[in-house]
Amino acid sequence: MEKEIIESVSTSLPESRIGDIPEDYEIWEETDGGAHFKVTRHIIPTADKIGLEILSMSVSGIPSERIRIVDEFSEVFGTPITRDMHPDEPYRMEIAAWLLNAHQHKK
Repeated sequence: MEKEIIESVSTSLPESRIGDIPEDYEIWEETDGGAHFKVTRHIIPTADKIGLEILSMSVSGIPSERIRIVDEFSEVFGTPITRDMHPDEPYRMEIAAWLLNAHQHKK
């Protein structure tokens, strides 16, 4: 997937509230190759009222394709702050999250 698409769509998602189930319009859901992913964007309030902007992703599908998708997002947003595998069959999926504020300050 093209880096411009990843950055544009991800950063234009409406912010979901932490703890709430995101509405359909707050989710970027797509199948790319042999993987299916969902991405949401969240603001976590902080004491300084700036907030932390988090991009979270779940991706399922062929193992090599799951890794490819997370790696492509990592090329855009840097190393994930968390990256875990949910091992339960048949819904084996990878979960990753990026701190967007850190990425934006690097520019």
